[in-house]
Amino acid sequence: MLKPFFSKVGATFQLTKTLLCLPIGCAAGFGYVLHKPVLEWALLWSCLGVFGLACGGAAVNSLQEIETDRQYARTCRRPLVTGTLQPWEARLLGFFCILPGIGVLWWGTGGIVPPLLGLLALGSYNLVYTPLKQRSPFALLPGAVAGALPPVIGWTAAGGSFFSLGSWLLFALYFLWQIPHFFLIFFRHQEDYRQVGYPSLIQHLSSEGCTRIFFVWIAALITAVLAFIVEMPQLKFTSKIILLGFCAGLVFLGVFAWIVRRESGGIGRGLTVFNASFFLSISLVMALQLY
Repeated sequence: MLKPFFSKVGATFQLTKTLLCLPIGCAAGFGYVLHKPVLEWALLWSCLGVFGLACGGAAVNSLQEIETDRQYARTCRRPLVTGTLQPWEARLLGFFCILPGIGVLWWGTGGIVPPLLGLLALGSYNLVYTPLKQRSPFALLPGAVAGALPPVIGWTAAGGSFFSLGSWLLFALYFLWQIPHFFLIFFRHQEDYRQVGYPSLIQHLSSEGCTRIFFVWIAALITAVLAFIVEMPQLKFTSKIILLGFCAGLVFLGVFAWIVRRESGGIGRGLTVFNASFFLSISLVMALQLY
């Protein structure tokens, strides 16, 4: 009796990519705290609203990609593919995540800009990035735009201007982080991408060419972090030290990626280290700014 119930619950978490969406919600908190380092209800509502939108967007994405997911080894066990959840259940989940997400952003922050940016992020992900993935290897760019908006949502929810330098530095930081993240995923699953045949940079560039682009983006990300340190006067000294440590870690990652560039296992470890170091640095800076 309980087994089907827990199976549904687990499938729901998988469909909405709950664990992956938690850092997205925290990104809104990061932007909020940088502009207004105060523990208050609006901070929580910003995080919850963005988290709800991210979960809803993931559910809709799963609906959009049922047939595509069947073809990839890494996605063929997703709930809609295996039949653990039905499409109507995914639609319901998407609706009950997106609508409250928008409502929480509007009501909880008292402004129109955060929910509008939330809708823009959702549209970039589900209406541009997802359909474009099957047509162009450059779909990752609008995908990165969607992922770069959550901290800006938090910034504006705290009263910051969308057109301020701080807003665009936050956008640049998250945008530039995602491109190496995408590249590491491509490297890790390159055989999967080649066999299915949908457009990807792996098909258009050699491994060496992809590696060079990866290093260029790593250098751009380091530059963005350094600009962030210099141009955000509200950053505490300890926060700047954390971010400088992250830059040093990126240099190490670049060397590591070059050494293991032909080993899928090494690339997998590089992806884990890259994401973990980024989110750990962001979390530490949030904590330090608050206290």
